[in-house]
Amino acid sequence: MQLSVKSATNIFAVVVIVILFALLLWIDYTRFGDFKDSHLKISKRIVNDIKIEIERSIENKSRLIKLFSEENRELIITLYKEPKKITLNTTFHRRLKRYFPDLFASAIATEIGEPIVDDFGGNVGKMCVADMQSFARDHYYNVRIHPNKTAYHFDIMNTWSINDRKVIFFVSFLPDKIARLLQTGQAPNHKLILVMEDNKHLIEIDEVGSRDKITGRIDFHLSAEEQDRILYSQPIEGSKWLLVDIHDKDLFSEFRSEMIKELAVIFSLFIFATLVMWRFIIRAETRRTDAENELRKYVSHTEVLNRELEQVNKKLEVMSIVDEVTGIYNRRYFNQHVATEWNTALRQKTPISILLMDIDHFKKYNDTYGHQAGDECLKSVASEMKSFLRRSSDFVARYGGEEFIAIMFGLEADNAFSIADKLRETIEILHIPHKESGVSDYVTVSCGIVTVTPSKEQSISEIIKLADDALYKAKANGRNLVVQKNKTFSH
Repeated sequence: MQLSVKSATNIFAVVVIVILFALLLWIDYTRFGDFKDSHLKISKRIVNDIKIEIERSIENKSRLIKLFSEENRELIITLYKEPKKITLNTTFHRRLKRYFPDLFASAIATEIGEPIVDDFGGNVGKMCVADMQSFARDHYYNVRIHPNKTAYHFDIMNTWSINDRKVIFFVSFLPDKIARLLQTGQAPNHKLILVMEDNKHLIEIDEVGSRDKITGRIDFHLSAEEQDRILYSQPIEGSKWLLVDIHDKDLFSEFRSEMIKELAVIFSLFIFATLVMWRFIIRAETRRTDAENELRKYVSHTEVLNRELEQVNKKLEVMSIVDEVTGIYNRRYFNQHVATEWNTALRQKTPISILLMDIDHFKKYNDTYGHQAGDECLKSVASEMKSFLRRSSDFVARYGGEEFIAIMFGLEADNAFSIADKLRETIEILHIPHKESGVSDYVTVSCGIVTVTPSKEQSISEIIKLADDALYKAKANGRNLVVQKNKTFSH
């Protein structure tokens, strides 16, 4: 029996409504899945990036402590034998401060964790003692937060023997820098936290600092609900920490709720239109389907074009500010950036240091080893310089062929000079062969540094000129030197 047009249309309308409902359910499912996948990708990216930064910070501190221990071994041994001698203590802490401007405290102790010399006023905690004993026994130590009456901190240790007795030397640091990394690294609707997984996810550090600075919590272990909201996590090598990324409590539920509302509105409007225009549903549906297909093709094509354009813009942006050989900022970007930095220092009345550094006899290096090796040398020096000057306020750029420039904030002249000279030593320690140097068997650098508190009577170009004059003097005085006005230091 042949159906009437009305019946056929009614049946078709019902079928379309059912199909639309199923389509909306599919859209809900796929959009929600895409939303979760996008946040998981964000979580993986930020966790992996911050993990690298934290591991690099711990590794750098450990390397510097070993270097300090080797260079000051005799002083530490003498101080171990005469811990109450004031002049030895003063010399030790002055040298230590040059290596670690951000240190919290330090100690020299026996293998059983008994302090011989310390900055804790005798209040070395049980956790510190336990870790020292473990380190003396196993020669291995995983960093963790140590509670203390003065401040929560973490230790980096080194050990050696004196007359067959083990001596432990450690430096303590506040976790503020790590907290700033977490704060600046986390994405909107995400929270980065360092926890101890083997201690029921005990919170160690979050964006405000160590757990003694966290307010609004009674229990500092992650709850079961918080653990369920962990999108991604990675262990931090060299520590007992697990870096976790927790999404906001309502992130997915709110998105799901808004999406359901949108789809419900669409569904209601479609039913209303279907009831009003049921006689023309077939023709209207055909037109709608054609239009939708064209729209999808257009949107898809537009998205492809937008992605390609975005990639091109990103490449152009990077090329405009980054030196293609060394991967650090170029002179053009430095010239654009330096005025802002100068004005900030002028407004905040903060000391600013300009460091100019030149690779000694680089032309001879190129002539001897070739330009490809020269590029690799520039990359190594730039990488070491960028790694060494890691404060968020530091700025490093390639200034010329073999010349680099750096801006440092908030340092007194002596501290800035000390950092510059330590950088000079660090680059020489890279042991990049340079047999034709005439200064050393390895690649060395000469540095000129100027530290001023900006005033309106000065300009940044004048300060850079002073740094350039100091660099010229370092070269004139034999190279492999750091010159700061009338002060010169070398090894």
